[in-house]
Amino acid sequence: MSFRRTFILAALVAVLGAWVYFVERPRMEADKAPDRLLDITAGETSSLTLAYPEQPTIELRRNASGWRMTAPVEATADAEAVERLLTTIVGLKLERRIGPDERQALAVYGLGEQGEQANVTLGLADGSELPTIIVGRTTPVGFSAYVRLAGSEEVAVTPLIFHTGVKKDPFDLREKRLLVFEAANVIALELDSRETGRIALERRGNRWRITEPVKDEADTGQIEALLRALAGLKASSFLDDEKPRAALGPGKPRFSIAVEVGGQGRARLAFGKTVPERTPPASYAVRSPDGQVAEVESAMLVRLDKDLATLRDKHLFDCEADEVVRMSFERSDGQGFSVTRSGDGNWNLAPETAGKLRQALIERARNGLADMAGAEIVSETDPELYGLSPPEVEVELYAGDGGSCGRAVAGKVDEADRTRYFVKRGDGQMVMSVPEYLYSRMNRLAGDFLETE
Repeated sequence: MSFRRTFILAALVAVLGAWVYFVERPRMEADKAPDRLLDITAGETSSLTLAYPEQPTIELRRNASGWRMTAPVEATADAEAVERLLTTIVGLKLERRIGPDERQALAVYGLGEQGEQANVTLGLADGSELPTIIVGRTTPVGFSAYVRLAGSEEVAVTPLIFHTGVKKDPFDLREKRLLVFEAANVIALELDSRETGRIALERRGNRWRITEPVKDEADTGQIEALLRALAGLKASSFLDDEKPRAALGPGKPRFSIAVEVGGQGRARLAFGKTVPERTPPASYAVRSPDGQVAEVESAMLVRLDKDLATLRDKHLFDCEADEVVRMSFERSDGQGFSVTRSGDGNWNLAPETAGKLRQALIERARNGLADMAGAEIVSETDPELYGLSPPEVEVELYAGDGGSCGRAVAGKVDEADRTRYFVKRGDGQMVMSVPEYLYSRMNRLAGDFLETE
């Protein structure tokens, strides 16, 4: 009998546990779940319509590449802004519901057929539409607002943030970036300034090269910074009825920039007249090929309108510092030498000289040379006028595979009241001025690297 009673009790406990787990637990979780107006996710939506009593209706459609605005204008939508709005709509939590028997007339809540704040309609991928969310007035006290679903007689109370969050104008949901591209995919770039002329550049591997008006290496850092600025350039407003020629003014635009993106083609921005009475100052910009006119802050032009001297690569060597394993210094006074890093990481001097080498100083010298660049371009035709024919010193850096990282020469010119210092790449004609401290990086003696008592 004792065993029978134990078995029956165990069975009752098991049944009770199953009842709690399968019946009571889901019901308790359902009771704890927030009360939502809609039971869908943002990813299930394919369209969004925002209708307002006194503003243009905004219509958006999801396509393969994201979101597109179809009304009141045809334009690319700001996908992040649209997704944030959708998350707000589908995630709406209700504070309470007011049934038909306890509510007042719908007009009291601003919830007629057209809500006093907005009507929000979501479409699904199968082409169907959910009942419109009618957004009415705010509550007399507290921070809440009234909504209802079209066709329902029930009024719901929501947080005030939903009431304000669904009130948008077309600019809020429009893609404000004037050119949408990935900088790494740009294969060609063209700048054309009314004052400084046209500059054409091409990407070659991970480097950039100027092809017009000269053929030379471009400063990759400058190009990357320019492309980041261009990719981040946003309109402060769109002028959909403005004609491109009226915005640019007569003659050649004061500045234009064009990018060719692999797989996307070519796009161009031209900047024209200054927008009157704007604070901060703004300029008209026209995008090609669609002719869209926009306003942009004039200060942004400074980050885009670069001259040839700024874009040319003034670096003397092509290797990263940690790639350099040998530095050769040829001097006009015959005291040339080289330092080479051995397999154990130490540097050795040739020809050998008595004394202990200052390893840390050699490392700093290597880092300084690898990163060295000229300052102002002073000539491309007469290196002999700048102490470079012959030079005071010629430096060549070598990488671990034995290949040269480049050769550069340095010289100086003594004038009545000062000494000026100049450098150029060994195989080039571009002479650049440098301050004395940069010149001293190249004008080394072997003894500079030896410890002194």
